[in-house]
Amino acid sequence: MIPHGLSKERAAIQHWLKEIAPSPELRRWYGHRPERWNEFETRYHAELDANTDAVGALMALCAERAVTFVFAARDTERNGAVALKKYLAAHLVS
Repeated sequence: MIPHGLSKERAAIQHWLKEIAPSPELRRWYGHRPERWNEFETRYHAELDANTDAVGALMALCAERAVTFVFAARDTERNGAVALKKYLAAHLVS
């Protein structure tokens, strides 16, 4: 997790794929409410299914090198990065 206010340049992030993040509407709906986590994952995975260009770009990066997911949520177990990792693990071919 990057501390609030730290720029991506100072964090030395090489690729910043904003388009892979959950939509603003989905993030607002979820509101980091644990009781909505399962539905959030389902909805986010549906967004990823529809976002083939961004998912393809990320999968290509994952096939080339180790990838670190950066997130700003305080909850380290229920956030977009966790849901994205789960989605990729289910879709990547080793």
